[in-house]
Amino acid sequence: MRFIDVIRIATRIFKNNRLRTFLTILGVAVGIGTIVFLIALGYGLQKLTIEQITGTDALTALEVTPSVGDRPRQITDDMIKKIKAFDNVETVEAVMALNGQMSFDGPPGDVAVYAVSDDYFSLEGLSFAIGGKINTSAKNEAVVTTALLDQFSKDTNQLPGEKINIGYSKVDTTNELVSDSVKYKVVGIVIDEFEPNIYLPYENVRQFSPESPIHSLKIKVNSQENIGAIKGQISAMGYPVTTVIDTVDQLERGFAVVRFALGLLGVIALIVASIGMFNTLTISLLERIKEVGIMKSLGASDKDIWQIFLAEAILIGFCGGLVGLIMSFVGSSFINYIYNFLATSYQAQKVSLFYYPLWFVLMILAFACLVALITGFYPARRAAKLNPLQALRYE
Repeated sequence: MRFIDVIRIATRIFKNNRLRTFLTILGVAVGIGTIVFLIALGYGLQKLTIEQITGTDALTALEVTPSVGDRPRQITDDMIKKIKAFDNVETVEAVMALNGQMSFDGPPGDVAVYAVSDDYFSLEGLSFAIGGKINTSAKNEAVVTTALLDQFSKDTNQLPGEKINIGYSKVDTTNELVSDSVKYKVVGIVIDEFEPNIYLPYENVRQFSPESPIHSLKIKVNSQENIGAIKGQISAMGYPVTTVIDTVDQLERGFAVVRFALGLLGVIALIVASIGMFNTLTISLLERIKEVGIMKSLGASDKDIWQIFLAEAILIGFCGGLVGLIMSFVGSSFINYIYNFLATSYQAQKVSLFYYPLWFVLMILAFACLVALITGFYPARRAAKLNPLQALRYE
């Protein structure tokens, strides 16, 4: 029997048993749609999270912190000079951290103050909601995070250009506590919903507190291929080194577990749908036993009958997978629209919560067909093994 004849006979299931076939396809679609919806949510959250912490420069950056424990090591100017001399190192930027207090036009609040260079933001992979980075040659410029705005109930659009009052203190060489209070002009707002930080020009703060220890170093390497070598050289000096790539790897492993758990919930729905498909194909066989007997008596082989019933199962699976993908796309678009509508109302950033890699979409269609093939195996085998004489006598 020709392939086109197998398909033509198999598609009759859509004409002869419309309601039953429609409900079966709908059941498969619900199962597939649930899997796609949940896993796409996992991919979307992973993509969103990684985009928040990475950038082109961030992927080629290392962070070095002082060593603690049995052999503590502070970051010194000599150590910075040694790292700058390493091959493949482009820039080395020091970061200072101070505890401070900040106020707009009301009572002050505790904040973390970081003294950084203008390259720090790209090396850290930070994105700006509005404005831009500080100019290290300019004095009294500041960048704040969106979390800090929430803490002080400030609107993002109102802040750039506004003056803020920052006070911080240090212990001088005579062990006296010395305080300073300076007004800074806000030139940019960084997207960070968790850390209420302020970023100030490094040299500006260093002049006030030259003895304060360096909190960390940001090192830019000329390519990702050289990250491992530079990391090894600095680790050999006794300093802890972390990279964004390490963080991304950990996140990807964590999200893989999340996607597996979400997908497992969808598989339960698909198993229920598969039982419905098995029932549909079995009933279809019982209703067409005489038809199978006639086809066999006219010369159809066991293989031909097998192919017809398997083709019916695969068609149902493919249609269910396709409808499930459409349902998932529509559902995720609706959820995303509602989320972004609420985000706009609360002046939060618009995001895409769902992500559909092309390979994942194609894999889901193939998976739906595979599940249908497995489900239809027994009814197809049973139909192929029917004795034509017994089939013609069947009532």
